[in-house]
Amino acid sequence: MLRVAIYIHIFLITLVVKAQMDIQATKGGHLVNSAQFILPISNEIQDVQVIYAAKNGIVLWVNNFIKFGDAQSVGSLIHLDTALTVYRETPFFVPLGYTLLGWDHSLDQIQLLFSRKQYEKELFSVFKINLNTGSSKEQKISTVFPIEVTHFEVLNDFILLGGTTNHKPVVVTFNKSNNPQVVPGIYGNENEIVNISIDDLSGIFSVIMAEKNRTKNLGLTIHSYSRENQQLFKNKGVATRGRNLLNGTVIAPLENSRYLAGSFSSNGTRLSKGLFISKFTGDQRSFLKYYEFTYFEHFFEFMGLAQEQKLKDRILRKTGKGKKINLNYRLILNEMTENKGQFILSGEVYYPQNTDVQTFKPGSNFDHIPYSNSGFNYTHAFAVAFDEEGNMLWDHSFPMQDMFFMSLGKKRATFHSVFDRLEIYTLNKNKIRARIFKDQKIVEHELEILVSLGVDSDKWMWENPEVESVISWYDQFILAFGKQKILSSSNSSSSFKEIFYLNKIHYVGKEGT
Repeated sequence: MLRVAIYIHIFLITLVVKAQMDIQATKGGHLVNSAQFILPISNEIQDVQVIYAAKNGIVLWVNNFIKFGDAQSVGSLIHLDTALTVYRETPFFVPLGYTLLGWDHSLDQIQLLFSRKQYEKELFSVFKINLNTGSSKEQKISTVFPIEVTHFEVLNDFILLGGTTNHKPVVVTFNKSNNPQVVPGIYGNENEIVNISIDDLSGIFSVIMAEKNRTKNLGLTIHSYSRENQQLFKNKGVATRGRNLLNGTVIAPLENSRYLAGSFSSNGTRLSKGLFISKFTGDQRSFLKYYEFTYFEHFFEFMGLAQEQKLKDRILRKTGKGKKINLNYRLILNEMTENKGQFILSGEVYYPQNTDVQTFKPGSNFDHIPYSNSGFNYTHAFAVAFDEEGNMLWDHSFPMQDMFFMSLGKKRATFHSVFDRLEIYTLNKNKIRARIFKDQKIVEHELEILVSLGVDSDKWMWENPEVESVISWYDQFILAFGKQKILSSSNSSSSFKEIFYLNKIHYVGKEGT
């Protein structure tokens, strides 16, 4: 048995860091970096996954490289409390060939989903880990057909897998019997699963499907089921002529009502033209409302004052002549949230970074291949609030200063509701930035604080970390984490070291905010 804890050397830095590293003050409020955790990345460590469990703290799944001849992949679960203090570290063994697909958290338990293909079926293992005791229980499940999993949800003894089989969408559920049950009404030729969510109180799960109608317009349908796979509601969000509903998220403030919101486009494009919101009561649609980006007050602030005003003047001239101006963007949308009767939809805007590439072929000159995608630039984050009738109440945005990343999927910005405040956080190189709103007004235009790597004498090797993300954690706290290579001042054999870091951040406002 490999000894995991020996070579995983953990440096814990909590609460004691130089004041200039912890607090970046302004005339108003400030950001506080109240706790840090640093994990050196050794040669044995393949990957680190962050599993955030609200007030139950953080669990790190540390995956090690498989050594030849081992029948199991040896990893470690590191349990951290909300002060990012290690209170438990346990070896975690996974059968050879299994990979981590996803995780879920509910109450005092986390669930890890591992999978391995075998012949014509997919083998899965769900490990349920008690956060109070550290004990784990494995539940083996299997589908009768191969499935590429894109969604994983767990509620008590109920397990849900969503994905594709034979390039068609499918949802499979498992109850205590462990027998797979295919959810009816999902499997289709031209349909696509957009989102899946489970209501923790009612146990009702909703599957949002992108579906083409007879006119080839793309619409969204909410399929709602009980845990026995009985279909309760089927709500169609049919786009009006000339529009497509691209993606969406659903929230159910009452068992009999659901709000669906997302982005829409013009026919023939997958680029977002604006946002929509729709309400369903029972099986009936109450309304479907569209808001183009030209309608937003703050969406274009990322351009800078001069360019923003120039664009708004252009919009006014066009609309004054009865003409429309098309402004299309690529969006990553977050889950819709509810705060004091307001439904808030947020997201991030990005564009592909295209570069010219030259390749060499024997016997020829360099071939010029234009527009090869080499990554993605993020321009800004935004949030929009709607009332119960779908009226747009306000919009906010926060420039992300053309942050560049090689891939999509990680959360580069987060929106955090605390009491009557809305806080927007982004990561920019080695800094965490924030903008604070109250009563639809900016109370802190821009705050920032350095990411703490734990040792003052260490230097960032690169300004852009390899991996970084910022998420809403619990209460007033957010969590920033990632990997970074740093130049070390210590007398070691290597001039640099790689670390994994966690930072616990919150906003402290001036009196009255």
